[in-house]
Amino acid sequence: MAEQWVDVPLDAKLFLNIDEASLTRGQAALENAYHNEAGGLSRFPGLKSFATLSDNGRVYMTDFRGALMAATSKGRVYRINEAATVTDVTGVPITGGGRVIFDETEDYLLMAAGGQIIRFDGDTTTILSENAPLTTHIGTIDSFVLAIEKNSGRFFHSDAGAPSTWNALSTFAADGRPDDIVAMLITQFREVMLFGSDS
Repeated sequence: MAEQWVDVPLDAKLFLNIDEASLTRGQAALENAYHNEAGGLSRFPGLKSFATLSDNGRVYMTDFRGALMAATSKGRVYRINEAATVTDVTGVPITGGGRVIFDETEDYLLMAAGGQIIRFDGDTTTILSENAPLTTHIGTIDSFVLAIEKNSGRFFHSDAGAPSTWNALSTFAADGRPDDIVAMLITQFREVMLFGSDS
C-alpha cells in the first residue's frame, strides 16, 4: 500500500520510472515498441494510407456487412472493401453538421449527425422517415429505433419492427425539469442512458 501520494507528470514527453544510472541492462524508456518473447525489441508498425476519399471532411467509420463504411462531415458516405476500393454510396447526404453516429437494424445501417436519420441498405443512402425527428443520436434496442430530438428534452421511438414508421405520440421526456438531451447510449445490458447538459 502506498504511504504517500506522488504527482505523475503526465504532460512530460516520456515518464521514466527509474533513473537511467540504476539500469544494468535494458532501456530507460520505450516509445512505439515492446519487448518481444525472444528478449528483443519490436517496433509497432507505423500507420500507412489505406484508401483515399474524394472529399476532405472529417471521417467517421464503422463496419457494416463485412465492409468499412466511412461517413464524412461533408455528408458523403463511402463503402470501402478489403482491397481498398472506395465506392461513393451517397444517394441522400447526411445533414446536420455534427459527429456522425451509427447504429444498425436487421436491414439497415442508420446514421445521424443533427439532421434527418439516413439509412443505408447495401445499395445507396436514403432518408429513413420524413416523420422521424431531426436528431444527433440514434440507437436500436429490441425492434425499436430510438432518436433524441435535437435541442429538446424529448426522445422518440419508431414502431416495433418498423424502423421507417414514426408516430408523433411515440415520445418521452427524459427528465421532469428542462434540460436538453445531448447524448444517448444503449448499453449491452439493454439500458437506455440519456445525457443532458445538467444531468
